[in-house]
Amino acid sequence: MLTRTRALIHWAPMTTGRMTQVQAAVKNAGLDAWLFAGGETPDPVLAAVFRIAPVPHATRRYAYFVPVHGEPVKILHAIEPHVLDALPGLTWIYNGRDQWREATRAMVDGHPRIAMQYSPDGALPAVDALPAGWMELLRSSGAVPSSSAPLLADLAALSPAELAGHERAATALARAVQATFAELSRLGRLDQTLTEIEAQAFLADRVRGAGLVVDHPPIVAFGEHTADPHFAPALATDAALHRQELVLVDVWAREPEAGSVFADITWMGVMEEEVPHEYALMFALLCRARDQGFEAVARAARDGRALAGAHVDQIVRGLLAAEGYGDYFRHRTGHSLDTSVHGSGVNLDSLETHDDRILRPGSLFTIEPGVYMPGRFGMRTEIDVVLEPGGARITTQPFQSAVTALLA
Repeated sequence: MLTRTRALIHWAPMTTGRMTQVQAAVKNAGLDAWLFAGGETPDPVLAAVFRIAPVPHATRRYAYFVPVHGEPVKILHAIEPHVLDALPGLTWIYNGRDQWREATRAMVDGHPRIAMQYSPDGALPAVDALPAGWMELLRSSGAVPSSSAPLLADLAALSPAELAGHERAATALARAVQATFAELSRLGRLDQTLTEIEAQAFLADRVRGAGLVVDHPPIVAFGEHTADPHFAPALATDAALHRQELVLVDVWAREPEAGSVFADITWMGVMEEEVPHEYALMFALLCRARDQGFEAVARAARDGRALAGAHVDQIVRGLLAAEGYGDYFRHRTGHSLDTSVHGSGVNLDSLETHDDRILRPGSLFTIEPGVYMPGRFGMRTEIDVVLEPGGARITTQPFQSAVTALLA
């Protein structure tokens, strides 16, 4: 038999309020419950939805079941009963597979219409995380699965405190980038330089020194390496920055408190007294595309019109395609930001996926068009934007309007 106990933890006010919002979203969607499930592979949205620290690594399956009314239920293995201690609710402890199946059936009983982390046809990979085998078990227990993607869009709105923390992180990131550019400038005037690995370490030290945390080292790319959108400095390819070469810096971080929200920026520089004409023209085009995307978002908010993430991507992508660079813009226009740098809210994407979810007031996302020409160079500009009632606002200040000439 399952062991069932009541969790003896105090609900913080924010957690209590958040639970109310989550249950309201489930009710508004016409569903009975929302299932979060993990194990060796964690649920990708659980921490973001409840604004908690990432769930500790687990080696056994666990579930968090939130009905539209009443207390949530945690289903945990006997050797890992504390995995979800940050969350409130009843606790069911299981040992073997029969008890796991019993818990699944008991959970579904009376709550058949369940939001789950899956998307039909795998349309939104960031949400599509529920193992197929457990989906089969849930269906056989009477569950009627529904994608959680629309709920995630509705819950993406940040609180004033969350947004303020994001903006503090954004300010600190901008200072770290400027310090890195200043060091490259100083060394360049001395006919010295840093390698990509050294510049990455310099930048990362400044980010950590500002009290921020990251989930992955920043991108620092020189010369031809800028043509790789997700370049990672490595010993085998480590390069120094030479005259007339571009540098691309992409860095993201958040404050250390649980539930803090990421900021994410990209800046471009060139080791020269003046920006070469080709680079200046290309970056001006990217800024025009970026600003056109921002204006589309802001205008729709002012007019009270619903706007899907895919539509913003089409606007930005269309401008670059009209200029002949459509084939060189190889990623989505932007991604949502929350407690993960690639969040669970609406992405500005009609290429990698077709995110037709509606951007809601309070949601936070990047706008980051780029052009990448293998063997030559790549460029990207990136800002963070919050959608507000009646408008939109760029939260990453200052943002770049021209490539930085490091020797100017």
